This record gives sequence, structure tokens and C-alpha cells, in this order.
Amino acid sequence: MNFLSCIVLLFLCFVSWFLVQVLHRRTKARLPRGPKPFPMIGNLFKLGDKLHLSLTKLSQQYGPIMSLKLGQLTTIVVSSSTMDKEIL
Repeated sequence: MNFLSCIVLLFLCFVSWFLVQVLHRRTKARLPRGPKPFPMIGNLFKLGDKLHLSLTKLSQQYGPIMSLKLGQLTTIVVSSSTMDKEIL
């Protein structure tokens, strides 16, 4: 493989990576705010032994509706009855 073909291949890889990044940003869902998740494990460390107390503390900090990453699963938590009625 000569030098010119290596440059063209590198350029095509860069352009395809750039397009994937741009398209990924456009399709990203707008989620309610919540604690910043760790990679791979999400917010599992934020939840303690007593789940109801942990969720109460998080709802006081982030509001009545928040998003949590539990491993790779994104979860929306609603902690007030008025927000629950509005959503459902």
C-alpha cells in the first residue's frame, strides 16, 4: 500500500467517525436531570441498602422527576404523586 492510499484511508476513517458523532448527538434523547453516572455501572453506587431513603435524598437534590442509569439501563424515576398524575 502506498502513502497516498494510506492517507485516503485515514481521511475516510476520520470522516466516518465525525459523521457518527454528529448523528449520535442529534438522536440523543432529552432526559430529565439526574446524578452523573459512572461508566458501565451507572448510578448503582448512589443507591444504598435502603432504596426508599436513597431515592428520597436524590429526589430532594434533583427534583420530583429524575433519570438514573442502572447498569446499562436508563430509568426515569417519578417521586411525587402530582407528577405521576401528569405523566399518566
